[in-house]
Amino acid sequence: MVHAILCRRTRLRHYLPVLVIGLAWCTVGVAYDDSGTHHWGWHDHVSISGSPSTSVTAGQPYSFTPTARDSDGRTLVFAIANMPAWASFNTSSGQLSGAPSSSSVGTYSNIAIAVSDGWRTATLSPFSVQVLAGQSSVAPSPTISGTPATTDVAGGAYAFQPSANGPSGATLSFSVTNLPSWANFSTATGLLSGTPTAGNVGSYPGIVMSVSDGSASASLPAFAITVTAAAAANPTVSLSASPASISSGSSATLNWSSANATSCSASGGWSGTMATSGNMSTGALSSSTTYTLTCSGASGTTPASASTTVSVQSGTTGGVSRPSYNTGYGLFVLNGKLYDSKGIEFRIRGVNLCHYDSTQYSGPGIARSNANTVRVGLYLSSISTSTYVNTLQTYISDSENVVATMFYVPGTRNVTSGDQSTADLASVVQNWVTNYQYYAPLQQHLIIDVANEWGPQDSATWESAYISAIASLRAAGYTAPIMIDTGAWGQDTGDLLNYAQAVFNSDPQKNVIFSLHVYAGLGDGWSVASLNAYALQLQSLAASAGMVFVFGEFGPGADIGPSPTMLTPQQVIGAAEAAGIGWMGWAWDDNNLSDGAASNSSFSMTFNGPGIYTVPSDLTTYGQEMVLSNYALALAKKATDF
Repeated sequence: MVHAILCRRTRLRHYLPVLVIGLAWCTVGVAYDDSGTHHWGWHDHVSISGSPSTSVTAGQPYSFTPTARDSDGRTLVFAIANMPAWASFNTSSGQLSGAPSSSSVGTYSNIAIAVSDGWRTATLSPFSVQVLAGQSSVAPSPTISGTPATTDVAGGAYAFQPSANGPSGATLSFSVTNLPSWANFSTATGLLSGTPTAGNVGSYPGIVMSVSDGSASASLPAFAITVTAAAAANPTVSLSASPASISSGSSATLNWSSANATSCSASGGWSGTMATSGNMSTGALSSSTTYTLTCSGASGTTPASASTTVSVQSGTTGGVSRPSYNTGYGLFVLNGKLYDSKGIEFRIRGVNLCHYDSTQYSGPGIARSNANTVRVGLYLSSISTSTYVNTLQTYISDSENVVATMFYVPGTRNVTSGDQSTADLASVVQNWVTNYQYYAPLQQHLIIDVANEWGPQDSATWESAYISAIASLRAAGYTAPIMIDTGAWGQDTGDLLNYAQAVFNSDPQKNVIFSLHVYAGLGDGWSVASLNAYALQLQSLAASAGMVFVFGEFGPGADIGPSPTMLTPQQVIGAAEAAGIGWMGWAWDDNNLSDGAASNSSFSMTFNGPGIYTVPSDLTTYGQEMVLSNYALALAKKATDF
């Protein structure tokens, strides 16, 4: 057989790989034998060529396919000797391919690839492939750093946030061992936080915080947290009387509370050991009495004391009796007039305070001015109610009745002036209701001005909204007079003439004062004649319906301000006095310059502070007219129940 002959003619110079391939072709030849029907000549030949790559990096793909042809176009079959273990071989195409791993690093020699058409054979020169070591693909380990605090005081918040880094794209998670019982730990951020209590005083050792990327981890050195006992706080105590002023034979209620106190003792008008909070009746009193409460705390702390005085009024002749439907103990309205708690007529003649926090200057200044009433603006709800109440108490202590006035919608920076939203008014009312406990002790000398200049013009909405407001305030416990500004920025005349009577009649206490702010006015504006005529209309309505009216604001005139008018303070006060109406000028401390200063072009009665008044030169032209003339604050008379 010719195939057998070819097999015998294979030369030894092809070395062992060729011998192996030759034996393979013997088998191929037998497979191709078809009983001698094919013949070949010396012009018939098979060829193979190509330059295989002699190196590959571990982890990278390797591929080599030789070029082979048969002169007669017969089908070719490939074979290989010494194929690397990491490779595979295609006998149809002669492709040698594979991807060696790092464990395959080394040299693979005497690789031989041959091709045959079944009659003739061609072999590529033996070659080697070296597998090279690649760069390390091991990702960097995560890291964690930071210095945790090792001490904390019971009651104090503890927090430690470590810094951590990991391989790009890796998700880090945190863990902790020996976490203190009072602490919390975030596995997402590594934050260790908590607030130990007095029961957690002690040391918490062996705390180890770690970070992991799922493959590797890192830890901080173990640390301890020592919780020490907090220093004992000094006790505090508050004491008040309600009412603070009574008639002879009546009683008041003492209310007190304390903090950080373990015991309290009474002295002065009462005695004995008292609870750390509570209330008690004084019993019937015939003379003014001072009560003192001293509370002690933990060892090493300083005791605290508070005192309050219940004033007993001996009575003043000529006073009217409080009507039976009025259950309050302070100012009250009767037959179109305002009376103090002793039944003596009281005409409001006072000033507005623009800045509650000018009281350190304005308090002494207003006291020298002879004003008997101070209207205090309550602005942002971010200021605590107790701060506002302390301000009001300052003026009460100077024998001035106070008109507490809400200027902003609580929780917002929206002014009530010009606001027509009933929801906003309801929010204001709710603030009064919520804080009743703060204002209640002041009610003997307090007037509640619900919302500065709120409401629409000449409107039934103004009526219904304030009827609802009065109902809520009375239900909360307020018995003091309620002041209501007319709508349209406090300058509407129609609300007062057409709707005030229904609002007044809705009040079970019949204790309502209505306020008009006298500036330019609406429509054609005010003239001296028209203001005088309108004041007399209000006087007539007060006499017939029973409510009280007041000119709650007016300015220096001089055609300045956002609602300019040429009406002078003397003309406004003159119209009010002629009609038996009270009045309050705006404002004691409305500075228009920096650092509390004001000029004669402002609405301020004082030049500096704002609110400073010790000598006449401290007063602006407007302030001198209000304080030094014989037709303004000189007319004011204090309430007789101070």
